[in-house]
Amino acid sequence: MILLSRAILFFSSSIVATLVALSLTMRTAAKTMAFTTSNVGLLRATTGSRSHSRSSLALMGDLLTKQLEMRRSSHTCIGERLRHRQRLQILLPKTASEQLSRTIGTVPLSTLKATGSNDRETLIDGLDGVNTENLTILPGWTVDRAIDESIRRLEAKNVTEPDYSARYLAAASLQLPWERGIRDLQAGAISSNDLHSTRLTAEQANDLEVMLRRREAHEPIQYVLGKWDFLDYTIAIRHPLLCPRPETEELVMRIAEETNTESPMRILDVGCGTGVIGISLAKLLPGATVEAIDVEPVAIETSMENYRRVLNDQKDGIDKDSDCYKATLCSANDYTPDHPFDVVVSNPPYIPRGDMDTLTDDVTKFESDEALCGGTDGLDVIRTIIEKLPHWCNSEAVCWMEVDPSHPKMIEELLSLEGKGDTNEDETSGNELPMQKRRVRFESSHKDMFGKDRFVKLRVG
Repeated sequence: MILLSRAILFFSSSIVATLVALSLTMRTAAKTMAFTTSNVGLLRATTGSRSHSRSSLALMGDLLTKQLEMRRSSHTCIGERLRHRQRLQILLPKTASEQLSRTIGTVPLSTLKATGSNDRETLIDGLDGVNTENLTILPGWTVDRAIDESIRRLEAKNVTEPDYSARYLAAASLQLPWERGIRDLQAGAISSNDLHSTRLTAEQANDLEVMLRRREAHEPIQYVLGKWDFLDYTIAIRHPLLCPRPETEELVMRIAEETNTESPMRILDVGCGTGVIGISLAKLLPGATVEAIDVEPVAIETSMENYRRVLNDQKDGIDKDSDCYKATLCSANDYTPDHPFDVVVSNPPYIPRGDMDTLTDDVTKFESDEALCGGTDGLDVIRTIIEKLPHWCNSEAVCWMEVDPSHPKMIEELLSLEGKGDTNEDETSGNELPMQKRRVRFESSHKDMFGKDRFVKLRVG
């Protein structure tokens, strides 16, 4: 009987203890729910009206609850607190993160270290429906995930060719070989190194984020990467130089095809920019020596760098004489050569002022206006070149220029009017060139790959 009484008493005490514990737990849960709900309201207030999915809210609520529990516990490791603090800020745009820091009283995100790729990947995977506009590329993301996010962000900013841009940037951040990196990252490409599932290191993620932000601002991909392909080699390119277009490759190949490759010749490149025209001709024509002029100091520096890249490249078995290419800081109007030239080439500023507004932001906001716009009709620099040709050239020398599609007819008419003045040297016209330049004649115009009248060939004689 005594034993039975003791058992009943023990059982009753256990029930009471359990009820008390349950009550305390429910009260704590109610407080925690109130804290979590208030902070979820804060998240909505600071991240805009975009709704959050149930899974995302649950994830944020769990993390907030964990923060509260750690704050109350005096035995919690500070490192653990910081790691959970950083996980929260991964989920939030900057304004919400700053407000959360003030609410919870934790240290700024800038003082934190990475939490590890697995945790970060898990958190980001739960972000369906969350406003991720200000999320950065994170360590631990797969290359595929980083590329997809980059494309999404570039599309949101209306950047041209977002797919290619994203893959070029990813290849650069991974430091893949230039010759094949972009091919390995094409959608559906099979890489022996399984690049698509490779996870980004902290350095790679940071590099990609920095480049991605530049591209989001519509900075040309050529400037962001600092190099680009021209024909079969890679050139350096820097702001504010004109980014070479495919049409300029056409111009180079057309000149090379129509020029005697066995004969020594002197070539003048007017407005050389990166130097691609003159350097390419020096490479394609073994007997050529090239002088280049430009008014932009960056052009002189960059073209000489590209000369060393292309013409002194021992890997390709090319080692041209050191005097086969020279770039000088000088305008066309002020240039006086030491010897006459056989060929003059130029991709001058030729866009009419009225057409500048039709260009995209990645052109007008970054590339030099002086390298693009040729004045009201686009012919300002072209007129100067034509004026100077008799002073620069041998008899029967040729001049090739890349021009606006409206120009071939205008140039032909301009030189035709000047030719009619042979019988009366005093006769002048507002559109005529100075009479002493009559020897320049229009020979032909040529279309580019898009069917536009893009190139003119003039002859001096």
